[in-house]
Amino acid sequence: MLEVKQISVSYGLAPALWEVSLSVRDGKIVAIVGSNGAGKSTLMKAISGLIHPGEGTIEFDQRRIDHLPPHQVARMGIAHVPEGRRIFPHLTVIENLKMGVLPIKGQKRAQEILNNVFNLFPILAERQRQLGGTLSGGQQQMLAIGRGLMSDPKILLLDEPSLGLAPIIVDMVFEVITRLNSQGQTILLVEQNAFLSLEVAQYAYVLEVGRIVLEGEATKLIDDPHIKKAYLGE
Repeated sequence: MLEVKQISVSYGLAPALWEVSLSVRDGKIVAIVGSNGAGKSTLMKAISGLIHPGEGTIEFDQRRIDHLPPHQVARMGIAHVPEGRRIFPHLTVIENLKMGVLPIKGQKRAQEILNNVFNLFPILAERQRQLGGTLSGGQQQMLAIGRGLMSDPKILLLDEPSLGLAPIIVDMVFEVITRLNSQGQTILLVEQNAFLSLEVAQYAYVLEVGRIVLEGEATKLIDDPHIKKAYLGE
């Protein structure tokens, strides 16, 4: 579904990614594991069109997208849930969710997706008239994921969904990620919490200082000595 081929990204003279390649197959969870500053969020922004790589290509559904603006990437079926949630604090929950709807989906399909989001996150249905900025951090993360799902994406990009959340809420968010995948949702997951991301993913890449240094089946990477030492504290 998604093929990133040898992309390099720089911010001015400062390089952020070097010749990064990865692929995401339909219906899978692929995790990108790495510490702060490794380039994980830059990679997500490059895929969603927020920045453009200086070298390399990105293909989605066999179409090159690395030159497209974000709104065209979104229309193709890529939804980006950014780090820090980035909800609209002065809009209500229902207004935030409706901001994620693509006009091409039509009202009937949009209502079906909204019902699915409310089934996934019942608290959002209960608080749909509440301002987004007054929700707890965990509820705001649910809202951010729900807004991403409102576009009915082929692939969901999740950037640090556990960031700043209490452990019990983190567990719930990852249960939702697993549930979405069981329903057929393809997910590219960026996470500092290596253990949780490797537990839910089928395949994973390790990104260090802008380069992919390791990749493989997630269950095997959990037992890799490098992963244990660098990310699992063993």
